[in-house]
Amino acid sequence: FLADTKVMPTVGKTWGQLLGPRGKMPTPVPFDAPIDSFLSRFRSSIKVRTRASLSVSCKIGDETMEDADLAINAHAVLNAIEKKLPNGEKNMKRVMIKTTMGKPVKQVQEVRKKFA
Repeated sequence: FLADTKVMPTVGKTWGQLLGPRGKMPTPVPFDAPIDSFLSRFRSSIKVRTRASLSVSCKIGDETMEDADLAINAHAVLNAIEKKLPNGEKNMKRVMIKTTMGKPVKQVQEVRKKFA
């Protein structure tokens, strides 16, 4: 979430111990900055976390989206992650897609071939 730069010290003192370790601290926004640019940037981005393990997890969509849209989003995430890795695709061993409470789907190579 977003917070004014003037209230960030108060947010840090009050909520820092709770939000900080979880990676949920607000993003500071100057008071006179155009909020539309910040909102559009945050709506069109995702947060990729690695935490303590060597795995990466992120959201690529929801159940109401079409399969083609999910595949396009998955392909975009895979390409972005490959660009950040030193050896690209060679560093990726396995990719799985799953819903929140569902079982993982492992046929991700089809996504690569279709949208390559």
